[in-house]
Amino acid sequence: MTRKSSTIQEQRQGRPIEGIRVLDFTRVLSGPSCARILSDLGADVIKIEPPEGDLSRRLGYRRGGMSSYYMQQNCGKRNVSIDLKTEKGRDLVRRLSAQCDVLVENFRPGVMESLGLGPDELLAENPRLIYCAISGFGRTGPWSDRRAFAGIAHATTGILHRQAAATNSEPTDSVLAVGDTVAGVQSVVAILAALYERERSGRGQLIDMAMHDALLAIQEAANFYLFPDEGSDTDFLCAWVYRCQDEHVVIPHDPRAYWKELTGAMGRPDLLTDPRYDTYEKRTRCLDELEAHVQA
Repeated sequence: MTRKSSTIQEQRQGRPIEGIRVLDFTRVLSGPSCARILSDLGADVIKIEPPEGDLSRRLGYRRGGMSSYYMQQNCGKRNVSIDLKTEKGRDLVRRLSAQCDVLVENFRPGVMESLGLGPDELLAENPRLIYCAISGFGRTGPWSDRRAFAGIAHATTGILHRQAAATNSEPTDSVLAVGDTVAGVQSVVAILAALYERERSGRGQLIDMAMHDALLAIQEAANFYLFPDEGSDTDFLCAWVYRCQDEHVVIPHDPRAYWKELTGAMGRPDLLTDPRYDTYEKRTRCLDELEAHVQA
């Protein structure tokens, strides 16, 4: 590629939401990951922190006195310290929100309202504002006032149960905080949709994102909990993992579905023509035998 064509290509690859300004009041992971993705997409993100700093500045490993956890979720943002407990601080937030397109917060429902900074107040001052509130169980309903982190969402949506059932063990939490990150990603989708809708209506809106709901939406609950009349096979959803002599091998999805390729990779073409395994249904009835062949 020539230098000229490269320059033209770079000009065409401007980030999609450049010029959008975001106020980020979030902490820990669900909200910070949402605002970080918006920054990656080109938004000017202003992170509001209390005078003592965000809690996540003290989490995880540190390098040069800075938390790697904090840096990962807050890179690309501008930071300002504002004391929301003071009227001067709250007034500054009102003036900032009047000049912003998006506000993201992940306090428990009612906290921002108690400060006079809830969606009703700020949307009245800036009708084009998109106010995204991330919480454990949403702003309405019987659990709306409950605090939640990822582990709580993992429990209430059944992920811990599924993991325990799959491994025939006691429930343990996931090492990945998917309850937070899924809510963060779905909040980004909702914000982008709201920005698109604002182009047509000229109006902002409130986005009520519940970690529980966001995680439940990807749970595939119909397959695991609503048992059909015939069969209850869920093995096709999981990769098979086996220990070899040196490392582990991962066989994605269901090896019964591509038996020809697997037997070829194993150097066992005889298994392909073995009448015990020549149909998917037969292989399903012989899973223990198939696993023994793979591990041999």
